[in-house]
Amino acid sequence: MKPEEIKTRLRDEMADLAPDRLEDLLAACGEEAGYIDWNYSFGDTYDFEAKAWTGAAEDAVVDSGLTIKELYEFYTAGAGAEFITWADEEGIKAYALDELFVKYTYPEASWDTVGFIQHDDYSFDLVLTKPLEGFYLWYSMTDTWLVNEKLYNECMSVTDGVYNNTYGTTAETTMSW
Repeated sequence: MKPEEIKTRLRDEMADLAPDRLEDLLAACGEEAGYIDWNYSFGDTYDFEAKAWTGAAEDAVVDSGLTIKELYEFYTAGAGAEFITWADEEGIKAYALDELFVKYTYPEASWDTVGFIQHDDYSFDLVLTKPLEGFYLWYSMTDTWLVNEKLYNECMSVTDGVYNNTYGTTAETTMSW
């Protein structure tokens, strides 16, 4: 598999870099470009040059024009902190880590190490680094994981050389267990 660049939440980076040390995180990626989904985060975009909210927000993760360190400071001590009045200092830090994104390039990996092992056309093993239990196990196991082979095959079609399957898209194409 080729390395792919994604934008990952800063809190996910922190989990890998330094779970208990924000200073280590900012030292490791503080100079990287800071990304944010303004619509999700504030519902409004902040114009850093005009030092004012614009009244509109794009619903996508976009480059803020700031580094991670600068964007983190905006969240914790700048105009962004004005919106987080419900949280104490630690809550504001946690909120910032959850809202900010940084570019991350996954290292190249072979398929035998990614945790997805296909046995045949209808079965596979999903290997996780941590066990799923309780609520998270049931929440993650939707009805699409259990496939009725007969109905699945009935829902298959090929149009102009493109494979299609409508399994699970309506009540008629969903099997109840």
